[in-house]
Amino acid sequence: MGSHFARDHSAYESRRLLVPVNRYVVEKSGHRQLVLYWFQAHGRAVASEYSAKYYLIHDSIQLHRSDGSLVRLMTPCSKASPPMQPRPA
Repeated sequence: MGSHFARDHSAYESRRLLVPVNRYVVEKSGHRQLVLYWFQAHGRAVASEYSAKYYLIHDSIQLHRSDGSLVRLMTPCSKASPPMQPRPA
């Protein structure tokens, strides 16, 4: 009974703002969860860890700031529920 996950890169629209996210469905001991996460700093949201690191370095040089955040949303989901599909652009 190990952990299993499926990974997907998606974009979800909120208040007319397209936010790129990483989407995982994780399962452990028969319990499934949908996990969405992205990185956010200085009015910018990116899903890629490499892009987040690049902007961290860029902002520390240009803005003299090195703060940022990881936003993670988790919710239980059942095996019967279909996986969420990204909205068409």
